[in-house]
Amino acid sequence: MPAWPRWVDSATDSKRAAEDITALKTQYEKQIEDLLGPQTYSVFQQYDQTVAERTQVNLFKQSLSADKALTEQQGNDLVAAMYQARKAPPENSLLNGQTRDPSQLTEDGIARALKLQEQLQKQYADSAASILTPAQLDQFTKFQQQLSTMQAADMKMAAQMFGQNKPNASPTPNPGSAL
Repeated sequence: MPAWPRWVDSATDSKRAAEDITALKTQYEKQIEDLLGPQTYSVFQQYDQTVAERTQVNLFKQSLSADKALTEQQGNDLVAAMYQARKAPPENSLLNGQTRDPSQLTEDGIARALKLQEQLQKQYADSAASILTPAQLDQFTKFQQQLSTMQAADMKMAAQMFGQNKPNASPTPNPGSAL
């Protein structure tokens, strides 16, 4: 089993840590599959793969007034539609909840991720149009815009934390050295 990654400042070490986390996750997935058996494991995988959509739908449900409440069927259909839409775009670890590679947290990387997020939300809205009432769809669109704003802030904060957007500082001269 790989050792738990040490977090350090360099992008190379951060990338290596992300790879270590991915290897650990793969090992744990195999252990879960061995424990549950193949049939139950496939149910678990489906549940696990839709965590992001179920979370969004649950938060969305909580934001609705009683007269706009989702039925259980609408909730299930919305989760399934959102999952299918998320799996359709090109892989982007900044959107798909995968282990994030800190080297992707650049201004350009974030801009690309936000553009993909915008496209994904359009797909969500298109799919939701056949599931939700017009009033629910209006609320859903507003809810998605709020999530997008929060995700953009999250990515920008992560970029600052990992130092990807920090300006290059010139080294401070040693006061005792000759110029």
